[in-house]
Amino acid sequence: MGLLVLGRNELSPRIKAPYSGGDQEFSLRPGTHNTIAIAAAATALTSHRILRPDRVEHMHQCAEEFAATLTKKSKSVKLTLPLRKDAAGIVNFYAHGLDAPTLLEQLPHVCINRGSSCLGAKGEKFSHVPKALGLPVEIQANVLRASFGEMISPARAIRAAEILASAIEKTKSPNS
Repeated sequence: MGLLVLGRNELSPRIKAPYSGGDQEFSLRPGTHNTIAIAAAATALTSHRILRPDRVEHMHQCAEEFAATLTKKSKSVKLTLPLRKDAAGIVNFYAHGLDAPTLLEQLPHVCINRGSSCLGAKGEKFSHVPKALGLPVEIQANVLRASFGEMISPARAIRAAEILASAIEKTKSPNS
């Protein structure tokens, strides 16, 4: 289900109706209102407004604990961006001498991603973001991303960082 809210002023975008009819809905939507879906959307929006601050704080705490533990346990790890509450729960990092694909094979119990979440759709080799940050090509290809949601605890984020740091130290090339 989706929700689209359009204003009635001249600044609102104009959309073309996918169906004909529905004069009672400004010719945008024929048929009877889906009252249950409307009520569910209202409940979801209200719940989100109430719960969002605590969820953002929780995700940020998990990310902070993860990043602090990871950079403490593996001195070769560097964050590509500082942690921010407006991107709560996301940690971008790399480690000198790390081959990311090899590392990912060593982590059956920790889920991290290579690059950014928007990579898959375009089939790019790696994200344009590390390049925009001015990172060297060998680092761009090995940037990793950890994301945290409401279902993980700070303790589990710390444990994931410990497992990851250990795997990084084992995976790094001997010349780094």
